[in-house]
Amino acid sequence: MGSTIETLLTNSVLCFSTNSAPVDTDIRKINEGRLPLYQRDINKTILDSIELLNSLDEDAAEAFRLQHPQSEMIEEDIKQLRERAMKLHEEHDRIYNCTTTFNWEKKTDEKLYPNMPFFISF
Repeated sequence: MGSTIETLLTNSVLCFSTNSAPVDTDIRKINEGRLPLYQRDINKTILDSIELLNSLDEDAAEAFRLQHPQSEMIEEDIKQLRERAMKLHEEHDRIYNCTTTFNWEKKTDEKLYPNMPFFISF
């Protein structure tokens, strides 16, 4: 039982220690007014991790019921991982669900007239 929980915790930690390059790429694309590439993948990873933590809660409760010598430590680890997952989920929402306005007129003018200064007032 203990090795199963430890394995699940290790796998969960690996989910959270993924490279932030996809997030950085998406932030750059959003700032350029383009669609993000990795939004679904990142969201799925976060939701899968939260689901894994829910199953770990059941295993931790079973470890506590069986008076496992490390049950308190396991519960604390799961609590910390859950806090981290929720923080990542909030960050994901902040990055991908922000309401920004995009100035299509300005972007079109920049593409159509790349060398023309746009400080002319009428």
